[in-house]
Amino acid sequence: MNLLRRLITIVWVCALVVTGVALFLYNPDPVQLDLIWWQTPPMGLAALVFAVFLVGLLSGLMLAVVTRLFGRP
Repeated sequence: MNLLRRLITIVWVCALVVTGVALFLYNPDPVQLDLIWWQTPPMGLAALVFAVFLVGLLSGLMLAVVTRLFGRP
């Protein structure tokens, strides 16, 4: 069972890496994200998607930690 879990994790990570490389290679045009109060400088789409993924990952991790610390005893 542990071997199967590791294999699934390796396949998942490889799929994410291949997806990121494909996104980087096939979308070379710079894009600019226009938020209400701020505009990002033009950057590659892969970098923008990665940054959004990282922000979501970190905020989810922070919410999980806060829930664990201040949740029900």
